[in-house]
Amino acid sequence: MNTLTMKKQIQAFFVISILGFLMLSTQFAGAQSRSTSVIDGVEYTVIGGQSQSISATDTGAEIVVNGRTIIVDGTKVSLGSTSVDFGKLETLEIEVDGNTILVFIDGTRAITSTQSASSDSDEGERLDRLGVKYFQGNGVDADHAKAIEYFKQAADLGHTNAANNLVIIFWNGTGQITQDRMAAIPYAEIGEKGDHTLSLFVLGYAHLEPLIDNPDPAAGIVYYERAAAVGSASALVNLGVQYRIGKHVKQDHVKGTDYFRQAAEKGDTTGMNNYAWALYDGNGVAKNVREALKYAKMAIEEGYRDSHFLAGVIYYFENDELEIDYPKALFHFTSAAELGHTTSAFNLGIMYRDGQGMEKPNLHEAIRWMTVAMERGHEKAGPEIQKLRESIANAVPDIPQEKIYWYAKDQQKIGPLTLGELREAFKKGEFSANSYVWKEGLPDWIRASQMDELS
Repeated sequence: MNTLTMKKQIQAFFVISILGFLMLSTQFAGAQSRSTSVIDGVEYTVIGGQSQSISATDTGAEIVVNGRTIIVDGTKVSLGSTSVDFGKLETLEIEVDGNTILVFIDGTRAITSTQSASSDSDEGERLDRLGVKYFQGNGVDADHAKAIEYFKQAADLGHTNAANNLVIIFWNGTGQITQDRMAAIPYAEIGEKGDHTLSLFVLGYAHLEPLIDNPDPAAGIVYYERAAAVGSASALVNLGVQYRIGKHVKQDHVKGTDYFRQAAEKGDTTGMNNYAWALYDGNGVAKNVREALKYAKMAIEEGYRDSHFLAGVIYYFENDELEIDYPKALFHFTSAAELGHTTSAFNLGIMYRDGQGMEKPNLHEAIRWMTVAMERGHEKAGPEIQKLRESIANAVPDIPQEKIYWYAKDQQKIGPLTLGELREAFKKGEFSANSYVWKEGLPDWIRASQMDELS
């Protein structure tokens, strides 16, 4: 089969993955958290607190910690009724110590503000710390069931960290606790009040998939947007999906692709893969095959199998930026297929059938990969296997030629040679029609013009 025909069979699909979970972090909210963001050249850092968010405004930034807001307006910084203006602002650091918030401007303490705590808040904090202690086995034997009981007691008092810790446990499951996503949802409704990333993500997912009765897709989008604002790469990916397919929002490929880009920049492998496909297709962003390959390889380094598939597609098909490289395409399709990618297995069958990226076709290896693709559910693999078996049955055996020929040149005997080698030497003028030749079975040397094989 020629290259053009084969290319019609090699398959490339843009696959958008919706992440339904985040990896469980053993660093529960009871441990000290830290956020850093650079806005208009100013570095903002928040250390500690039950919840953190840093966002840009028209004139500076807004930082929310434990429900309290610090406003930056140019070089003026305000917390509650206290405002300071240092005349310049390069770094702003906020540290949370219990109920006290300390604001440092360019390394100098500028604001100290203490807010009284209710007894419920104190008790919730104590119970949450006990939950973290038993979950991590910090000074006690790890006991996830006991940790959950403490977290539940704290969550009942409105403690958002404890509620979010329950979301982490139930949404992902642990070595001791079975995954139960439905159980995570009511605690996410408490955790989102503290702007906890996973709680916001879970509520977005619950409304959009949906996992709840009477879902509100518009609310789901808002939850995803809030989760993205506080750093959820998974929310960015899923917002990208929503805008690319236009299921619950007005379709906008440019906006959707930009969400993929943002997720990719946060190190999310699905974001990398989806942004790479968008760059390859020129869908929602200017087509750039080299950049697509860069993002695909970034995802590959993190173990994302679908990006091996995209890299194979890029190296296989003609484009204006990169030359076809069948050996590299073969490598990436093989890598993806070995990790379970169905279409890559089918494509390997095609490449082995037609000898692309190798010395010659290998129909037996083609059947092996087509069988893998068929077992994984590829509809076109079965008919291809039948054709390959017919080709093998009808193939003429490749019998190697014997070296039985000689020719004379300058009173020397040159050989032994195969018939093909003898003809090639004759064609190149190594000997002429008047030269003497001999092959096994002849009683004596004869002129080349007398040998039927050379006539």
